[in-house]
Amino acid sequence: CSSDLLSSCRPRRSSCVAFGPWFHFILLVSKSAGARYASAMSLRVLIAPDKFKGTLTAHAAAEAIAAGWRKARPADRLTLLPISDGGDGFGQIFSTALSAKPQRVQTVDAAHRPLEGLWWWDAKSQTAVIESANIIGLAMLPPKQFHPFQLDTLGLAAVLRAAADKGARRCFVGIGGSATKDRKSTRLN
Repeated sequence: CSSDLLSSCRPRRSSCVAFGPWFHFILLVSKSAGARYASAMSLRVLIAPDKFKGTLTAHAAAEAIAAGWRKARPADRLTLLPISDGGDGFGQIFSTALSAKPQRVQTVDAAHRPLEGLWWWDAKSQTAVIESANIIGLAMLPPKQFHPFQLDTLGLAAVLRAAADKGARRCFVGIGGSATKDRKSTRLN
């Protein structure tokens, strides 16, 4: 595929995956084997963006991309699948896929300030979904107020304990977006 996916993607036996440095998402276009590309041909398109940090959630990005795509190619069949790199937004995306319900627990952030921590629970599969960025995330702290060596993951432990107390047999933890650099584990006491 070339950089202009819609106008010059050549037919292949399987699907064509296009990665573009100008986009933060993946488009997967599926065509019939041997079919010649034509602008009138209906395509199946998977829109799977991550968040656009500081501007759009992954879900909002998928909706915006789909709205633009539909204006240009209304006959195409779009599937939206927001994704996460494990940082901000991980919990919401993963819990939606599992139909997990939000849970709350009293804990502290990376600077030990009180916080009501959000995590998700699916009772049927006994699965917990925890986003560390919601608990000890860099975005939760005032800029330039804390040094990473002054921060730790203690608050995340309380959320993991709550999941274990609930009976979690599986626990998916997104560890991106953390404000921490624990040194306690490397120091001799």
